[in-house]
Amino acid sequence: METKRLFLALNLSSKEKDIIFSTIEVLAAQSNGIKWVGPENLHITLRFLGDIDTELEEEIKLELEKLENNFGELKFQARDLSAFPNSDEPRVIYLDSFQTNGQTASNLYYKVKEMAENFGIRTDNRPWTPHITLGRVKNDRAYANLKQNFSALPFDFSVTSFELMESELTFNGSVYRIVRSYKL
Repeated sequence: METKRLFLALNLSSKEKDIIFSTIEVLAAQSNGIKWVGPENLHITLRFLGDIDTELEEEIKLELEKLENNFGELKFQARDLSAFPNSDEPRVIYLDSFQTNGQTASNLYYKVKEMAENFGIRTDNRPWTPHITLGRVKNDRAYANLKQNFSALPFDFSVTSFELMESELTFNGSVYRIVRSYKL
């Protein structure tokens, strides 16, 4: 049976992606040793679902329809440059993003987590940290240099939908496609 590598995301507008990507270009000029994300891949991940077969994908779409129009516009502020798993051993560089108009993003996250668990999809019990991945670190020293010179924030943005996304792994990195969009 055919499968797709799926996840749920809050996507930014093209304008907001361009603004963040201009920051990435400045950072890239300051540092080697980081594989940067292209503007088309900038988003906040709600939940990685994994390799999902066609039948389960259709069931997931139906469940996600039940979440549509229940949350309203989500307003965020990106405040700082951070790293996973931590700044001493950075592997992923990201922008911390905090919702500025309530807790509805967290509510959506937990609804999506519950849905995934109900379908038998393994979930992560770590706290959710809304963030926008900027790059993957190949050299630990690169992050320390960037953090010291970073000053492009805060950055405000809003989201009016969430998307079921497909991630295709290629030689040049992941390519993301929107499978279905749902209004918040």
